[in-house]
Amino acid sequence: MIDYSSNEKGRRRIRGMLMGTALCGLSMSGALHAQASAPATAADEDAATDIVVTGTRLISPGLQSAAPISVTSYEEIKTQAVVNAEALIRDLPSATPGRSAATNNNGNGNTTINLRNLGDQRTLVLIDGKRLPAVDFSGVPDANTVPVNMIKRVEVQTGGSSAVYGSDAIAGVVNFILRDDFEGIEIDAQSSLYGGGDGHSFDANLMFGVNTGNGRGNITAYAGYTDRNAILASSRDFSRTIFTSNGTSLIPTGSGIIPAARDLDRGLMFNANRQLVPYDGSRFNNNANRYLIVPQQRYLLGAVGHYEVSSAFVPYFRFSFSQNKVDRQLAEPGFAGVVDVNYGNPFLSNQARAILFGPGSFGPNDVAQINIGRRFTESGFIQERNSYQQFQVVVGAKGDLGSGFSYDVSGQYGHVDWTQRLLGDFSFNRVQQALLVNPNGSCIDPSGGCVPLDIFTTAPGAVSAAAANFVALDQQANSDSSQYVVTGSLSGDLGKIGIRSPWAEDGVAIAIGAEYRRESASYRPDDNLAVGNNVVFGAIPATSGRISTHDLFVEANAPIAQDAPFMHLLAINGGYRRSDYNLAGKVSAYKYGAVWAPIEDIRFRGSFQRAVRAPNIGELFAPAQPSADVALDPCFASDTGAATAASALCRATGVPAANYGDINYQCFSTQCTTLVGGNRRLRPEKSDTISFGVVLQPRVLRGLSATIDYYDIKLNGAIAPFGASAQNIFDNCYGTGAGQNPGQDPGNIYCQQIVRDDVGRASGGGRLSKADGYISLLNSNIGFLRTKGIDAEIAYRGRFDDLGLGLPGGFSLSVMATHVRTYDQKLNLDSPVQQCAGTYGFVCGQPNPKWRVNTRFSWSPNDDVQITARWRYVGAVTLDVDSFSGTVSDAVAHRIASQSYLDLTAQFDVGKAFALRAGVINLTGNGPPVVPNTAAGANNRGLSNTFLGTYDLGRQLFVGMTTRF
Repeated sequence: MIDYSSNEKGRRRIRGMLMGTALCGLSMSGALHAQASAPATAADEDAATDIVVTGTRLISPGLQSAAPISVTSYEEIKTQAVVNAEALIRDLPSATPGRSAATNNNGNGNTTINLRNLGDQRTLVLIDGKRLPAVDFSGVPDANTVPVNMIKRVEVQTGGSSAVYGSDAIAGVVNFILRDDFEGIEIDAQSSLYGGGDGHSFDANLMFGVNTGNGRGNITAYAGYTDRNAILASSRDFSRTIFTSNGTSLIPTGSGIIPAARDLDRGLMFNANRQLVPYDGSRFNNNANRYLIVPQQRYLLGAVGHYEVSSAFVPYFRFSFSQNKVDRQLAEPGFAGVVDVNYGNPFLSNQARAILFGPGSFGPNDVAQINIGRRFTESGFIQERNSYQQFQVVVGAKGDLGSGFSYDVSGQYGHVDWTQRLLGDFSFNRVQQALLVNPNGSCIDPSGGCVPLDIFTTAPGAVSAAAANFVALDQQANSDSSQYVVTGSLSGDLGKIGIRSPWAEDGVAIAIGAEYRRESASYRPDDNLAVGNNVVFGAIPATSGRISTHDLFVEANAPIAQDAPFMHLLAINGGYRRSDYNLAGKVSAYKYGAVWAPIEDIRFRGSFQRAVRAPNIGELFAPAQPSADVALDPCFASDTGAATAASALCRATGVPAANYGDINYQCFSTQCTTLVGGNRRLRPEKSDTISFGVVLQPRVLRGLSATIDYYDIKLNGAIAPFGASAQNIFDNCYGTGAGQNPGQDPGNIYCQQIVRDDVGRASGGGRLSKADGYISLLNSNIGFLRTKGIDAEIAYRGRFDDLGLGLPGGFSLSVMATHVRTYDQKLNLDSPVQQCAGTYGFVCGQPNPKWRVNTRFSWSPNDDVQITARWRYVGAVTLDVDSFSGTVSDAVAHRIASQSYLDLTAQFDVGKAFALRAGVINLTGNGPPVVPNTAAGANNRGLSNTFLGTYDLGRQLFVGMTTRF
């Protein structure tokens, strides 16, 4: 196979680290073949001063990590058709899908990484040990900006790393290590296609590297281009329409906001003859033209370099630039709200006037208020076009100070510009203006070139192109975010000056340092978007803020005994960081752990880590604003009208008695209006992680390594919207959720978050005024999360002839598995603990299976060929409310069965400088499991009746090539 390490020193350095850590070693072709966890160490002498393992700043030849670290290699990446870094991490059993190419509804075009299902805001993402800048005021970086083709390896440490890296590393840290010693020219190209003949993706990369003549320095530069086509929901059977359930089967459904105008309060609709007739129950398929896979166009450019002036002064730099364009698309816009209609409007029939105005005498300009809903198919699709430009510069210097000490000082600056164009919306003010029409057919208010809007018939062409253009509204927002970080650390091997245990050969290693970090962000919408003069996107006010922190940190590792009876190694380590945030106050993060190897073949490890996460700019500064959340209002669940305790509570919280149980007052399209926003009194989150495990490397079976680790992560004071979701607020108020108490007092804290309009509806159609209903979900510090589980990995490499099997060449096998024993969340002080392991749904969100397994087998019959098979397993999940209650509320949604996927890849060397690869992801073409949207809701990141990201869309084929000069 092509040798991707550029020189022998680089190969020794990587090989020394990875083989010494039992990270599953090298395949027979020299390619790292597995993602395995084991203690990280710098065992090779050449690596003693070069390797810093993720999760520590210490440099020591005898360093053993007390926390598990998982590694994915460049060669592994090439077998997965991965062009975005998020997809690479997503398949790890310890990870959960974040925002991805399948995120249409609930994203802004960026991709994120989510470890342990604790939220992408709680995973710290690094490149070469340096923070990536946040993509916006959410504080979360965009994984699209990571140059996948430049990755040498990825190191993942789960369960907290704040003592080393500071805020955000609650779930863990992902460190992308780039290729920094390449020499020559490399061209790589890859093309992929889904089994449906769509979703074509093309990725091309150029890399150029040069060493200095004296061998002391290197500059490696890269450029990349990615183009991905969209996939529409209408192209797949499972997503052509929205499905609900009758308890035994899936039923196609859609939105009640249809192309015919409806009087939502009276249950009437206009027909082609301009007559108001009873609503016929028809639904609009608002799913067909959504994106399943969003289109993307990306450009990457960057360089890394270093030069050894002397052993005491090695300056280095990294520069990166990316431009990423991603569009989102939804259905044609729908309007639902209260408008004024004048009596003399010539588009109203006499029958409609009599119903809308009632008996009496009226002038042409007298108005009636109508709660009207209509789908404006004349306006085209709702689209969001996102364009990101991001650059980051890192400069620093490191060197050997002698006597076992070295230093590393760096400064970095990152900046992101985000332009957001929102198309397909229309102006509420102009809709209102165009509905007030003189008897002669002209607008009462002709300003702005008003064109009358005729929505009182279903006859084709009633809404003219001129009228549609008059009310149409294209909006725009601009955002920028910046990050400054200055870090300095001093590392020392105190053994060089005689500070060591009398029973150990290696001395005490120590690192001390300081860091300053400042982050700022702003979001600047245009006037219409800021005040909510629109129908679809609602009000998104301007946001800006700045946070900063001064940190001091220290870390140490002390071997207690080495090469003694039952003490091949005994070492303890610890770390402490004190952070002073300008708004969130002072907070401490710390860790301690131990490694004990009674013999060389077995090693026990354990650690404790206190991690923190300071609130980000959005959580602190975002103004309160309307949003939407999929929920079913219990007060309008059915047409029962029964005088029950729930009925009394509904009336006490603002539902007129006559409207109780009337489904016509349900939130529009089950999209309840919510009020979301920041809170400047938030405090940092704190988590405690305990992990312990064992590593086996039996000398009698060389090439075999195995690890098993237990983890327990407890997060207190989690920052989250109060109640977490509109459905949780409903359930806790009205007692409809499992474990709730029916008939609660209307003054309880959950019922107080529900504000209803004059007909009792908790929905304002995306616009909030004093007369609108909504549910308050403002940020708070009262969440609790706890997850426990076991990670297990086994890897073996060898040759078939050594096993007497008679096959040529060598092979490698790795198995990674995560068992989530517990995932508990308590989203509010008074809510019960919700046990979400092995569940999915409104309460627990996307599927959180108890078992995830990733198995990989590679065979190299000779040095020019490698064939790889990968099996991915996602365990079964149960609907959360059914799991809580032990009952079956809906047989269709009750359970999502386990899913298995088989991937096959072949790589061929053609000569010494050219390699081909081809593969099939999801060979059997398993489609995603289908669940009713009433169970999945907005949590499925696309309203596509499934959970793309967790489950494959279908078969994907790819071909690629690499050539080097």
